[in-house]
Amino acid sequence: MTLEPIGLLTLLAGLFILVRGPDVGIHLLLLATLLGSAAATNLPAVGNASIPPSHLLLLFYIISMANQRGGVATAFEALRFPNAGFWLLLFVVYGVLTALLLPRVFAGETDVFSIARSGIKRYGIVTRSLSPTAANITQTVYLLGDFAMFLAVTVHIMLRGARAVVSGLLLACAVNIGFALLDVVTFATGTDAVLSVIRNANYAILSDASIAGLKRIVGSFPEASAFGTATMFLFVFSTEMWLRNRHKMLTSSLAVISFLLLVLSTSSSTYFGLGIYAAVFYFRAVAYVIRGDASLRIVLLVVAAPVAFIVLSSMVMLIPAIWQTIVDLVERTVSNKLSSHSGIERGNWNSQGLRVFLDTGFLGAGVGSVRTSSFIVALLANTGIVGLITFFAFVSAVVASAVRRRASHYGAERASAAWAAVSALPAASVALSSVDLGLFFFCCAALAAASNASVHHAFPAGRDVPRRIGGYHIDTVVNPSRA
Repeated sequence: MTLEPIGLLTLLAGLFILVRGPDVGIHLLLLATLLGSAAATNLPAVGNASIPPSHLLLLFYIISMANQRGGVATAFEALRFPNAGFWLLLFVVYGVLTALLLPRVFAGETDVFSIARSGIKRYGIVTRSLSPTAANITQTVYLLGDFAMFLAVTVHIMLRGARAVVSGLLLACAVNIGFALLDVVTFATGTDAVLSVIRNANYAILSDASIAGLKRIVGSFPEASAFGTATMFLFVFSTEMWLRNRHKMLTSSLAVISFLLLVLSTSSSTYFGLGIYAAVFYFRAVAYVIRGDASLRIVLLVVAAPVAFIVLSSMVMLIPAIWQTIVDLVERTVSNKLSSHSGIERGNWNSQGLRVFLDTGFLGAGVGSVRTSSFIVALLANTGIVGLITFFAFVSAVVASAVRRRASHYGAERASAAWAAVSALPAASVALSSVDLGLFFFCCAALAAASNASVHHAFPAGRDVPRRIGGYHIDTVVNPSRA
């Protein structure tokens, strides 16, 4: 194991979490999740795989939560049927079993696309006969990390309230914007070497790529689609918080800047996800107006958005150089994407992934065995029909929990987090290569699904329950009749 300089800083941050507790921990963990191109440590024994700072810091966050009074009991409560945690537990347990067993059961019976190392710093995609590989181990670790993130954040909210999680997500959004601007500025000035300390992972980092003369924004991630995925979570969360009058000045500013970065990211999958969310958001706003539930700013948004789009489009068309750049960008990232070399290659990955699903009798080849270009296909190819059903049962439980408690304590935060999690799925369905949706997804899912019932675990009978937890009034928790 090779400990990188940023790994040493991560260990120090972990010790700081143990001293200061989980509220500080969730902030540092969410910030570390932004470091997608960094490696805290490399593991030569497992194909020289890189362990990101976020997963190392996650261990310290889990320890800090386990040390909370009632933490273990609350974790078991979160995993009870029919809570979202129950379905995620089934999905993860089944996923781990597939990684251990299915590559051996179906060894040599089908061909798969998978990641192989080419040299020291770069990965390549190769076709090979199905067999156990290091990817089965690394992807299983990531899957377990996703589960641990969901459970730890759920326990955090149930015991300590949601304020730290919410502020951590908003802080991550602001810092993500900072990294994006730093990426663009250092690229333009030829000083991108200053970011090498957070670009040390053992996989391809496409920080100098461009399309139609525009730099592909990667921020602190290895490539544009990863940046777009993380930014989409944070953009939707900020937008939905603004829609619900939470920290309006802050959330509106974060949402607008994140939206502009998404538009400039040049990521095809990001454009797909952003287009779907924008359409759904606008029709929701129209529905609010029709029902008479809309605030003045929503009414203005419904009226002004199409007018602004037409005016801006007309103005841009009058400037040939800018218009041609936009046309070239759309052609490269949207119109001609499927016929491009990348599009054809990714189509082949998905076709073979579906073939693996059929060749394995709908069981899948095991987590980490198959690389695809669609989260849905990855679920089918790696975990089979059981994985698909249990995962979407989990998503359904998350959404149902947020809807059921939308008028209760943290209702606005729950709804915002649920939208952030669900809005990531369209882009993932056309681009994600594995079953790992990342820590941001599971943090948002936990915020959407966590129950408030355990307030009384933290303050047992015979002790006064405080009127505020984490800065929020808890009348609707103590007295449901006030909800």
